[in-house]
Amino acid sequence: MDNPKTPPLAFANQVIEMLAKHLLGDDVKLSIRAYRVMRVVYRRMGGSWFELCDGNPQHTKLLIETVKAWGAQK
Repeated sequence: MDNPKTPPLAFANQVIEMLAKHLLGDDVKLSIRAYRVMRVVYRRMGGSWFELCDGNPQHTKLLIETVKAWGAQK
C-alpha cells in the first residue's frame, strides 16, 4: 500500500479561509503570510491535516483555536 501524500496547500488554505470567514466575518482578508502563519502554528501545536480530514474533533478544535488566535491579533 502506498504511503499517503501530504495534503496540498490549496486544501489547507481553503479550510483556513472557510473557518476565518465563518469565525471572523466575510470581510476578513487573508494574505499569503497569514495562511502560512496559521498552517505553521497549527502543525507546531500538534495539529494533523490527515486527522482533520478524517473529522477528528480535537484537531478541528485546534485549527479553530488557531484561526481565532490569528483573528485576535488583528
